[in-house]
Amino acid sequence: MILLKPRSLGILFLLMILFAVPLLVAHEKYLSPDVSNCAAIFDVATNYLSGTCPKASADPVHDHARHDDNAKIARAIELLEELGFVAPGQFAEVETSFCPLTQGLGVVPRQNVIFLDDGLRGASQDTLAEVIFHELQHVEQMRRMGEAQFKCAYVNAMFDCAACTDKRNILEAPAYAAQARVREALLARWLETARQNPEAYDSGPPDL
Repeated sequence: MILLKPRSLGILFLLMILFAVPLLVAHEKYLSPDVSNCAAIFDVATNYLSGTCPKASADPVHDHARHDDNAKIARAIELLEELGFVAPGQFAEVETSFCPLTQGLGVVPRQNVIFLDDGLRGASQDTLAEVIFHELQHVEQMRRMGEAQFKCAYVNAMFDCAACTDKRNILEAPAYAAQARVREALLARWLETARQNPEAYDSGPPDL
């Protein structure tokens, strides 16, 4: 769900704790039986990270930039299709866009929506494909579990590991594993191309 920089964890966890205090008082366990309550904690955290995203994406001044963004994102997804990680049209209804995240590289705030930090606009196509595939795992998790249930499970997982969003988080572990598979496939492709045409690749492997 969230690819975070380390310094954002404290702020994010504090937000979750402050919002969760009424639940902690009212219930023996932090996960409320009312799914809507713990899902709201998830929304507080993701709104902190991506609060400016809907506003930015709706700004008509950025129409031309969005066209370029959409083309870059589409090429990254096509790369995933070429590598066999995504079936054509598998995620056609997913809206993926760049916007200035408060922290992190990517977030899935709700069903079929991915926000990528606008710093990734300058990333290589390989890096972008890798990050998108990570986030697509959370899209798939949300589809499989249901949106509110996924949000609750993610809040639970973060409490279990002191707000971690790395491989210790049970919902992040498969996403990072998927991301690593893409990285390995891209590197293998680069090595094979370099073997066939060494002179074209004398600058070293791509930034993965």
